Amino acid sequence: MAKETIDTIRAAEQAANQLEKDAVTESERILEKAGERARELTTQIIMESQNKAQEELKAAREQEKVIMAEAQKQAEEEIALLRKQATEKEQEAIEIVLSELYPR
Repeated sequence: MAKETIDTIRAAEQAANQLEKDAVTESERILEKAGERARELTTQIIMESQNKAQEELKAAREQEKVIMAEAQKQAEEEIALLRKQATEKEQEAIEIVLSELYPR
């Protein structure tokens, strides 16, 4: 009976040792899987951030084009107005110069 008890205790110790080894192996597997998932998520977040930055840059460039086109349009309108005013004043300027050169 003592031998049976000792054998039972040894079997229980071996089973406990095997359970401990299995638990260590399983925890290592879980940690490795968690590490892989963390790397995947990090890569995904980086890619999403880069894509968003590219989209924002593209939108900013489009907005720049619109602003530049509007500024160019305004400049052209102002140039046309100044040319019109200069043309309107041209005859008056000629008459002033002539009156200074040839007073009446």
